[in-house]
Amino acid sequence: MIRADMLLSGHDDCIIRVSLKEREISRKRAVLILSPGMELSPEYIYVGTPGDCAAAISRCTAPVTFFSAGDCAELAETNCESVNLVVTSAGLIELHNYVTINYSKIIEWSDLISSSSNSDGSLRALIDQIREKTGVGFMIFNPSFYLMLYSLGKEAAKGLPARILASGYLVPSTVDRDFPASLKSPASRTLEVDGTSYLLMPILQNGNPLGYLLAVNFRSDYELEWVLGLLVQRVKTYLVAGYDTYTLRNNEFKHIFEDLMNSELRGLDIIAARLERLPNPPKKYMRLIIVRFLTHNKPIDEVIARLEPEFPNCSIASYRDQIVILVSDTYHLFAPKCNRGAVERILEEYSAIAVISHSGSRVLGLHTHYIQCKRMLDLIPSLNDNRSRRFFEFEEYELYYQIDLLADIIGGLYGHDDLMYLVHPAIVILTRYDRTKKTTLRDFLFVYIMSDCHIAATAKKLYLHRNTVIYRARRIKELTGLSLDNWELRVSLALSCMIMRYIEKKQQRSPRFDDYVPSDSCEGLSIPPDDSPASAETAKRR
Repeated sequence: MIRADMLLSGHDDCIIRVSLKEREISRKRAVLILSPGMELSPEYIYVGTPGDCAAAISRCTAPVTFFSAGDCAELAETNCESVNLVVTSAGLIELHNYVTINYSKIIEWSDLISSSSNSDGSLRALIDQIREKTGVGFMIFNPSFYLMLYSLGKEAAKGLPARILASGYLVPSTVDRDFPASLKSPASRTLEVDGTSYLLMPILQNGNPLGYLLAVNFRSDYELEWVLGLLVQRVKTYLVAGYDTYTLRNNEFKHIFEDLMNSELRGLDIIAARLERLPNPPKKYMRLIIVRFLTHNKPIDEVIARLEPEFPNCSIASYRDQIVILVSDTYHLFAPKCNRGAVERILEEYSAIAVISHSGSRVLGLHTHYIQCKRMLDLIPSLNDNRSRRFFEFEEYELYYQIDLLADIIGGLYGHDDLMYLVHPAIVILTRYDRTKKTTLRDFLFVYIMSDCHIAATAKKLYLHRNTVIYRARRIKELTGLSLDNWELRVSLALSCMIMRYIEKKQQRSPRFDDYVPSDSCEGLSIPPDDSPASAETAKRR
């Protein structure tokens, strides 16, 4: 749509008065010189003398657009409420040329902007063309003010544009401080710094920002303002056409998370402010869910679309062939509000596993939690005995995570990663005995200790007769010579059991036990396999 007064852009001083039935007029077929008795149509723009305009308006029933080359008493007395009339002091030929030239320029702009395709490259080429024609630079941002596209000349080397290019985004505090209107306002905002004028224009979809357009070296000009209005609509088309529904909602979080992981822990306050501007801003306490695919070439966007309804009011995005979900609540020990069964089924369908981090309230914690969860996802496939499970809490394998870190530390200190040096000798004895006698005393001991050495609790967990539990506990004491009355010893033994399991399943090693506990130290401890009175009955229960 075109404003009638735009057709005299650059010649505003010749305008005497304006009377508009329509604030904006649609595209016209041509600009014609008005002659007496000419058939009138809203599809044309008419330029005529005051008398011819007055006569035409008196018989006009449609909102036709007229430009009068002068004023007269007859024209002043004519009722112009049903038409668009611009009265000027210009001569007829001069006025016709003004209107025709400006109209041609407007049509040229309209065709240029509307004809470009929806590709990133075409939009970049378009803003390059507009910059060359107008001298105005452009920067296009997403709703979190992350820089998406730009076209700048000399402006790139100084001031606000230079700071944006250096950081990759428009600092939210700068927007709040320097652009006076509220960010949620649909109105454009202007700023002048060091002689440079800026115009920040929102790109809205249903009242919500899809992004922002920043014009650099802006000037108040009918033609330019109209061009910028067309450009905003074009950018909106690009954003809507270029992203699917999920991307429109979550592309912000994707950019923020990428910045968080690549920021080298700088600018965390800025990232925190950007998180607050998300469609689903996080609450005080946050947890990360990381989804990893166990096979290649999975449709990540499709999986995101499936998972998104299961995590309402959360932020979700892809990151390095994984899926990242930000969940939050006001309580630090919160559990994510989701249908765990449905999530498990989706993960199984796409051959994926997921782990949820600890809770934290600091942005820095998100960076750390991601690194922790990523390492945890390396551990779970080898340590998880329940292959039907797909969704895990970080704390379930936290001790194994710590053991994994110990392996790295030992490698740095000793020049090897042999964790057997951290295993209690009693666990070496039990492991060697299990291997020789085909028993599972070490695993029994771990469950027994984790049950606080409670007979009934252990029997329930292992589906054993209580007499069998008593017998095996006594056998372990005979083999190791240790009493489990000391809680520190129990902790050491339990941790040693986990280290042995890590060695066997994660490192896939089968250590030579004589290197750590010589066999002659166990002489006299070898006892027959389980022949307790309850063994037969237990076998039936199993």
